[in-house]
Amino acid sequence: MIKIGILSDTHGVIHPGIVGLMNNCDIVIHAGDIINENSLKQINPKQKFIAVKGNNDIHIDTLNEVEVLELPGGNIVIEHGHMHGHFEPSHDSLREAYPEAKAIIYGHTHKQVIDNKELPWVVIQVLQVKFVIMVLRDV
Repeated sequence: MIKIGILSDTHGVIHPGIVGLMNNCDIVIHAGDIINENSLKQINPKQKFIAVKGNNDIHIDTLNEVEVLELPGGNIVIEHGHMHGHFEPSHDSLREAYPEAKAIIYGHTHKQVIDNKELPWVVIQVLQVKFVIMVLRDV
């Protein structure tokens, strides 16, 4: 079983309680709007940390706009989501962009939604105050 912590839109500050939870995960995904790259230094998952550039991260040169987490059961695509609709990114647009993904994770909206009605699943991560821990058996 792989434990994946997901957060986004931390805007430069990550609450110590969230840091502790994330550091107990195997993999941590940050879906953008980091703003202060130094804030990520405290996130130390057991295996891997993946972060993408959000619409407020243009100044961060070390991040890509899209990343892919390859897992035995399928790939998870991570992006910020703002290019698929400014206020409410389109799940249809995301699915069209990444049809081979098992799941797509994005931030931007500050709302938490898990849309698993069809493949690929779309997971929207809210601010750091709430978080999702995905436990994947056969993704």
